[in-house]
Amino acid sequence: MGISPLYNGADLRTQQELIEVIHEQNLHGVAFFASQNYFTKDLALQQKIVDAVSDFPYRNKAISPTSDEAEVFDVWKAQLSDRYQRLYKENLKSNEQALIESFLDDAHYDNETILSDLSDFKVKAEKIKNSAIKSRITEQIDCVFNVFSAVKRSS
Repeated sequence: MGISPLYNGADLRTQQELIEVIHEQNLHGVAFFASQNYFTKDLALQQKIVDAVSDFPYRNKAISPTSDEAEVFDVWKAQLSDRYQRLYKENLKSNEQALIESFLDDAHYDNETILSDLSDFKVKAEKIKNSAIKSRITEQIDCVFNVFSAVKRSS
């Protein structure tokens, strides 16, 4: 799609048609600029846009450098939940599913315990038998752990 056609004078309906083509053709590599333009007074059109992009990577809330730590954790947990449901769940044993589901259900951001909570979850996740899933989940844990470690060091 390239740079948003809105910048080049296309109206929202043209933009919607482009999104639908991308969706129908199962293409990847969409770039959105000036997304505030999607929030139009035409609520039916706005809903069509939301529906069209619901299967894209943008379906989850994004974080920014100014996001607070609880929001970062919630977005990370939502992404883990999404991957678990779509990619991991059917390839895990019931006890492994219970481990991940328990974390997703019970975990919440606590400034005092976040690093130990993530460390505990990683120890449990390292017991997953499927090596590819174990690797992906522990990488995701390491990534967010490093973010919170850096925040702790800087404060």
